[in-house]
Amino acid sequence: TMAPSTLLTTALFIASMATSSAQCADRTDKWTIGKKTNNWCKWAVKLGQSEVAYRCTTKQIEDDCPVTCGLCKAPSAFPSLATTEAPSINITPAPTVATPAPTAATPAPTASTPAPTASTPAPTASTPAPTVKTTPAPTTPTPPPAGGRDDPHLWTWEGEMFDYHGQCDLIYTTCPKFDHNKGLNIHLRTEFVEPNKWSTIASMAVKIGEDVLEVQNNGSYFLNGVALPDLTDSSLSGHELTQAGDKSGTRNYFTIDLKDNISLDIKVRNSGKRDSLSFTINGIHEHRNNGGQFFHDCVGLASTWEHPAGNRILVGRSGTAYAKHEAVDFGPEWQVDFTKNDPDLFIEDLARQLPHQECVDSPLQAKDQRHLKKIAEADGGANARQAEKACSHLSGNELFDSCYFDVLVSGDVTFAEEPWYTGEEF
Repeated sequence: TMAPSTLLTTALFIASMATSSAQCADRTDKWTIGKKTNNWCKWAVKLGQSEVAYRCTTKQIEDDCPVTCGLCKAPSAFPSLATTEAPSINITPAPTVATPAPTAATPAPTASTPAPTASTPAPTASTPAPTVKTTPAPTTPTPPPAGGRDDPHLWTWEGEMFDYHGQCDLIYTTCPKFDHNKGLNIHLRTEFVEPNKWSTIASMAVKIGEDVLEVQNNGSYFLNGVALPDLTDSSLSGHELTQAGDKSGTRNYFTIDLKDNISLDIKVRNSGKRDSLSFTINGIHEHRNNGGQFFHDCVGLASTWEHPAGNRILVGRSGTAYAKHEAVDFGPEWQVDFTKNDPDLFIEDLARQLPHQECVDSPLQAKDQRHLKKIAEADGGANARQAEKACSHLSGNELFDSCYFDVLVSGDVTFAEEPWYTGEEF
């Protein structure tokens, strides 16, 4: 027969385990987050185990999907019954037979002698039940915003980075249904920089509805064909457009409000050594996490709003899916093509669209590494050592390879000092 303390501990442990088991089960129904209804537990594993923690965190479904999100963990061992002490019971001892009976001279006990009361506490179930420790899901950093930088490094809607070095007019994204069918189009014009023929974003154009803003990396800009207009109280089909610059006059900023705390930020820098243009679409990950669907129909170099499962995340115009290292084939799929009714957004016609001319690939493309290897090995490897030293502050960072490439092919160590490589606010 078990002692009372053993029975109590066992009962409490079994109760806690039953409660834990009941809580460690995923929901099997569909429920609504934001404006979308889904079985979010199944959705979390759609892209594979490596994406589960990020998806659980962004949708905040840990309580509904504890098994999927890795929050359920059984106790390491059954608690030792021998170590759990039952609470002590202090009972007032009865008189022993050694106490002599009262004599006639001894006065009888009076009513003032208090009888033992029920104040002695009864044993309670205060022994804590064994706890089930849960391992919190690892937090995943917010991915970078969609956008592009300089030479050019491009980011997709889900924050995946790839490079495409070619010379032509390209569709970064086209979203026909954006803002009640006004439509959003973002085109990039890339050009070679001699002598090594690496690409840079020379200009970009944004069209919403019937309004078009073009920004060039030399600081020029056009609104609906008008050069350098005053942008006070300006908009692109109802989306506020603002402009600002710094005191040095070397930086210029353009912001287009896309609504729901989302903005397209275009930044131009003219340092004297070179001109650079970058852009980011900020607020899209929060928009996605809240169930937003502004960009659900977008396609282009930024790929689709929801990427395909696996590593072939870049979706071409043909429907073919490419891995990031296949960008040399993916990029030309999104060349501006007038035979497919793509809009003509740039002021100057350089005939870098189809059907006039196909994209010209850089010899630095990943398909053929011989040209890049030749640059790296020139002067006994001096170029490679220079690039590695200039980018050493990014060692271990995913941006190291991009920085190394930029310095290597350009021969300009100041590339490593660009704001996106130093963590500064551009």
